[in-house]
Amino acid sequence: MAPASKPDMGCDTALVWNAAKAELLSRLWGLRENISQIKASPDGKFRAVGACLGNVILWNLQDIQIVSILRAGAAD
Repeated sequence: MAPASKPDMGCDTALVWNAAKAELLSRLWGLRENISQIKASPDGKFRAVGACLGNVILWNLQDIQIVSILRAGAAD
């Protein structure tokens, strides 16, 4: 993912854009609630997409696959 990539969020889908080219790179879906935050890993390869009720999906942006789903209130 290019450093100029920016996430956009709304409802239950986050869009990842290449801001320099105004190009849509991917759609990150999977939450069934409104997205409240998106955080990038330091190397830019992963995004954590958090929802209003506390659930988080960890995405690998290199292959657009879900790495992990962390459910609010779930025990380890």
